[in-house]
Amino acid sequence: MKKKLFSLLLLLLTATAVSAQTTVPDNTKTLEFLQGDGVYESGVMAFLTGLKESIWTHFDLFITDAKALAAIFMILFFALKSYEMMVGDKKLEIMPLLRPFGLSMIILWWGTFVKVVAFPTDLIAMRTEQIY
Repeated sequence: MKKKLFSLLLLLLTATAVSAQTTVPDNTKTLEFLQGDGVYESGVMAFLTGLKESIWTHFDLFITDAKALAAIFMILFFALKSYEMMVGDKKLEIMPLLRPFGLSMIILWWGTFVKVVAFPTDLIAMRTEQIY
């Protein structure tokens, strides 16, 4: 009986010792796993880049309506202010007429305006992607 118990105990110990053997893990990407790929993960950056491209291709669906409304309201505002100045209710002033004109010019050239504003951030994003 002692011999059977000893052999069974020996078999269990050797089985656990043999099955506990594992390969050496690859720890080369441990720091990248803990800190992430960068400020954002690469999947998030790919999604945001695709979203930006989608917005650039489809922005004209709504901006054409905004352009038309801006032109109509600018004409109405000019007509109202010009009439007030012609009747003599107000003095002749140029600055109140230039503000809606400048705003409507930005709306009419919205795509160009947004690309000019986004140009420095695109340069920073490309430089950051090259570094990291």
